[in-house]
Amino acid sequence: MNNKVTFVNKNQFKELSEANEESLKISIDGKKIRSWSDYWSVISEAFSFPELPSYMKPDYHSYYDLMTDLSWIKSKSIVLIVKNSNKFLDEDLKLRNIIIKDFNDNLLPFWEKEVLKTVVGGETRSFCVYFVE
Repeated sequence: MNNKVTFVNKNQFKELSEANEESLKISIDGKKIRSWSDYWSVISEAFSFPELPSYMKPDYHSYYDLMTDLSWIKSKSIVLIVKNSNKFLDEDLKLRNIIIKDFNDNLLPFWEKEVLKTVVGGETRSFCVYFVE
C-alpha cells in the first residue's frame, strides 16, 4: 500500500484512474473551495459525513475525527480527486498547504498503518489523493 498525495494533469490522471478501477472515487471541485467553510461543506458532502452532534463544530477536530473514522464507507480503497486543483484555495495558500500537509503527514499514514494500532479491530485502507489541474 502506498497512500500518497499526487499532483497530476488530466492526461496523467486518466492513466492512473484506470489502474484504480476498484477504488471508491470521490471527486470534489477545487473551484468551489475558497475557504475552510467551503472545504468543510464540500468534503462533508463528498464523504457523506454523518450529522455532527450538537456539541461538535465543523472545525479541524471534527474533520480529523471523521476522516479517521469513515466507518460508513465500506470500500477498502479510496481515491479523492480534487479537480481544478489550481483553483483549490488559491486565495488562501496557507490553508491549502495545511490541508495537503495534513493528508501527507496524518490522514494517509493513519489509514496505511496507524489504524492498526489505534482502532480496535482497525483495518488499513488504500487512500490516495489526486490534485488534478
